[in-house]
Amino acid sequence: MKRFLLMANGPGELWGWVRPLATALHRRGHAVDLQLLPCPFASGREALVASRLPVRVRPPANALSLLASLDGADADAIVHLGGDLLFGRWAARRGIPLAAYTYGPKKGLDRCRALFTAFDAMAFSLKGHPAVVGDLVASALELDGPSSSWERRESPRIVFYPGSRPFIRRVALPFVAELARALRQVYPDMGLRTLMSPFSDDEEFALWRERGLCPTLLGAGAVLGGADFAVTQPGTNTLELLHRAVPAIVAVPFSFLRQVPLGGVKQWIAAIPGLGAWGKERYLRARAARTGFLALPNMIAGRALLRESVGDFGPRELAALVVEGLDDGAGLETSRRGLRALADESGVDGALRLASSLEEMISS
Repeated sequence: MKRFLLMANGPGELWGWVRPLATALHRRGHAVDLQLLPCPFASGREALVASRLPVRVRPPANALSLLASLDGADADAIVHLGGDLLFGRWAARRGIPLAAYTYGPKKGLDRCRALFTAFDAMAFSLKGHPAVVGDLVASALELDGPSSSWERRESPRIVFYPGSRPFIRRVALPFVAELARALRQVYPDMGLRTLMSPFSDDEEFALWRERGLCPTLLGAGAVLGGADFAVTQPGTNTLELLHRAVPAIVAVPFSFLRQVPLGGVKQWIAAIPGLGAWGKERYLRARAARTGFLALPNMIAGRALLRESVGDFGPRELAALVVEGLDDGAGLETSRRGLRALADESGVDGALRLASSLEEMISS
């Protein structure tokens, strides 16, 4: 038995990467520790959710306190799965092998003994010799259990993703409720599931249920089977849609921009009363104007497999875009075929392949 120290920060990495890798390592007889790192996107419930995984949780702390106490000396290997790589490098300072799994370039990756990624297209953007082991998100979906049963009369079947960040969900609730009302006017028999984050609490779940949004905690792997379309935000959730071949629109209404956290000095500026909110929104609008694709499948493929919409629009304008997408039968089939083909490129059993590669790294 070996001991692995996994390091991660936000909800997406914890649920989509740590969960499947920790499970794979545990099933192979290894002990797993998890160090939660500082994250501006944190929900505050990461430690609670992590306690349900086969790991020994090291609770989060502020950056200075963490650096003062962080030590990976009792681990056989350290695996960086998100956050600032400075913490992983510091924990490995006594010569412990350090590996990283990443979707793209990050400062300090050249200090890692081994580097892993999900797709060939991602490997091309990384320096060194990254190994393509497959997408951990696909492995995470397999942990969600069998597909849930939609009622036969429900058509079309639409999935809403309100996001893993509580501040985004608070803003999204009235927006999504109005979106659902507009869609039900067009599709009276519409089936709806709102995929609530595992980081949401009972009170929040009840609020979404009261608005008629059919929230569920079953998990994407258990809900996306049979879905016709999804409405989501940028993030790892778009990879869940990729691996289940569900057409979708990735929407970023500018009304949400003030809820998007910024890092570093920009975060301090955003906190200045009056100036902060105005400056933050102006910065984010400018960034949105020069950004390419937002959905990860589109970035990987270099073309639009999922629809995207960024700008000043409300729920009813978004509903019209959803209807347009659902009415485009040829476009739906093209999207499904493209998503399946791209998903096939990452292979299967990414978590198992990564666990095996980590074992080889230790023994080499």
